[in-house]
Amino acid sequence: MPLKDPMHPDEVTSEWLTHALRSGGVIKEASVVSVERDILGEGVGFLSSVVRAHMEYDRKEEGAPSSVVVKIEPEDGEFQEFGEELDAFVREIRFYRDVAVNVPARLPKVYYAVDKPPAYSMVMEDLSSLTPGDQIVGMHKSQVMDTVSVLAKIQASYWNNSALQELNWMPVTNSMGKDFNQKWDSFVEHYGE
Repeated sequence: MPLKDPMHPDEVTSEWLTHALRSGGVIKEASVVSVERDILGEGVGFLSSVVRAHMEYDRKEEGAPSSVVVKIEPEDGEFQEFGEELDAFVREIRFYRDVAVNVPARLPKVYYAVDKPPAYSMVMEDLSSLTPGDQIVGMHKSQVMDTVSVLAKIQASYWNNSALQELNWMPVTNSMGKDFNQKWDSFVEHYGE
């Protein structure tokens, strides 16, 4: 019986992680025997629910990660509908499959992805050992300059790049502005402060 892809953080099980990591070629012999899940950004997930999974295996295997980040569709129907309207999950998965290899920046490795409904998901490298940004405090000048430098490299590598035309899943622009006038009052009501 095939494993069901998770639609809730509690469904990120040791069996499913074993399947995902084996399918992605990350492990060959080892099996995940226990998993401890930490919800990241609990209650504020927008276009995905994000779980850090700390894993233990039945045996040592070179290259087997001790933790991964799992992204699944949000549970909230409104956010889920919005994500589907934008093809958010499919675009992110295709970005990692088709574009990331050529991006001149350090990105997390994607070990496994499900790019079809009803249970979109991604199993990614856990980069929590790196220093994250702080949305409250902001960034120091050196962090800002490093960020701008990386963004400039990415922009330069894709500026007028004909390879982008081959990516028929990537929109030329986002359609979020198409009903701007209808949504403005609601936006101000919710985010005016």
